[in-house]
Amino acid sequence: MAKKKIYVLDDCVETTFILEKWLQEKFDVEIFNTPHQFINRFQEEKPNLCILDVHLNDNRNGLDVLKEISQDTPRVRIPFVFISQEDQKHRKSSAYELGAVDYIKKPLDRNELDMKVSNIISLMTPHQEEEQFLHLDEDNLTLVVNGSMDKCVARLTPKEFIILKQLFKNKDSIVSREQILNKLENSLNEKFVVDRVIDVHVCNIKKKLGPYKDLINSVYGIGYKFDSSKAA
Repeated sequence: MAKKKIYVLDDCVETTFILEKWLQEKFDVEIFNTPHQFINRFQEEKPNLCILDVHLNDNRNGLDVLKEISQDTPRVRIPFVFISQEDQKHRKSSAYELGAVDYIKKPLDRNELDMKVSNIISLMTPHQEEEQFLHLDEDNLTLVVNGSMDKCVARLTPKEFIILKQLFKNKDSIVSREQILNKLENSLNEKFVVDRVIDVHVCNIKKKLGPYKDLINSVYGIGYKFDSSKAA
């Protein structure tokens, strides 16, 4: 079985040398010393996990790199772990708000790092395999489903795509009508008077999903949930 791939971004050569030595026994490790190298490689091939140093000798820090990467929809579900000499609360909060799964203070402990990385990859792998049959195409405003039933390519209107993207990014979690409404208003600079418009658009999306209409479930009195298990 092929080793899981880990990308490490840190401008300290000593740190990257140590991390590569610690992790390469279990994982396929690729080292990067600049954000430019890391982002270019990330765009070529997605890893199973990324380890980023918060502070870099560059005009972008680790958090800036994750912000840039987060604009790329296929990044969804790839876990990011931050490492830092500092343990500042605002840094941690920013990392977690951006979607990081862990924040580890230096100096690093080999056993702790190995345990955390192994556990994270083990937990996240099923979701990454899920991307093989669910793909949200932002350029063409489509959701492609390659599940157990016939392949489905749902082509959406801009409003439908914004709604579906919100649900898709929060797979298997309930998203309220208010959250969706706010996302629509912020994205389109339009004011929607009632949330009934959400129900109408979701109904249209479900029709376009055909045999996979159950990917989207209504949660009575709250909102909707994207149930990724329905595509298997």
